[in-house]
Amino acid sequence: MSLPPAIEKFLSAFLGLDADAAGRGALGRTVAAIMHQEGITDPGVYEKLCLSSPDARQRLIDAVTVGETWFFRDRGPFIHLGRHARDFRGNGLLKILSAPCASGEEPYSIAMMLLAEGFAPAAFRVDGVDVSAVMLDKARGACYGRGSVRGHLPAHAAPYFRETAHGWQVAGEVVRQVNFYRENLVEPASLAGRGPYDMIFCRNLLIYLTADARRLVFKKLDDLLRPGGLLFTGHTETTFWHQQGYLPLA
Repeated sequence: MSLPPAIEKFLSAFLGLDADAAGRGALGRTVAAIMHQEGITDPGVYEKLCLSSPDARQRLIDAVTVGETWFFRDRGPFIHLGRHARDFRGNGLLKILSAPCASGEEPYSIAMMLLAEGFAPAAFRVDGVDVSAVMLDKARGACYGRGSVRGHLPAHAAPYFRETAHGWQVAGEVVRQVNFYRENLVEPASLAGRGPYDMIFCRNLLIYLTADARRLVFKKLDDLLRPGGLLFTGHTETTFWHQQGYLPLA
């Protein structure tokens, strides 16, 4: 099934999703599957359902948002985090945002890195936000399968995992450092009152957004990041931020 224009318009308006960047064919198949689950064959009827029903809308969001991630993904950002965290803390609480956080591997990796660097639990806080309720439920459960660990875990991270019959359980001392919130970054009122943050991780989101949605996210994160703060972005997204005046950290 091709992606119905009515649903493409809805996803663009509500999530800022660029269908071509996200994969039009894959989106079409996903929408067809969820329409089948809803017992609807007419895209126009399904669009009206999504507009009128928060539950149906959330089911669509959960189905189409990208949730693939793993602990210490790309390693480099976490090495830089450990290297520079004390420089950005100042004399107060170090506040870090992971947005979007998907199923929680990234914010938990941040917390593990800071604990391993000797930060006391009272010295920092990590906020993880995502638009998917399903992903956030998994994040709060803090139990992960083998796919969430790629290669070998860094030596400093191993003590923060416990192997169970259901997978790898993140240690409570790490879980307590992270707060999770459901937020849609392209909504004007999202994250109101949550900043400022000393560091923001926003990786592999902008590549899936329309130009208008990217501008909204730029403005929001720029307002949330304190002056002189540190932004971590995806490899393919650095150009976007350079265009906004951000400079690379040596």
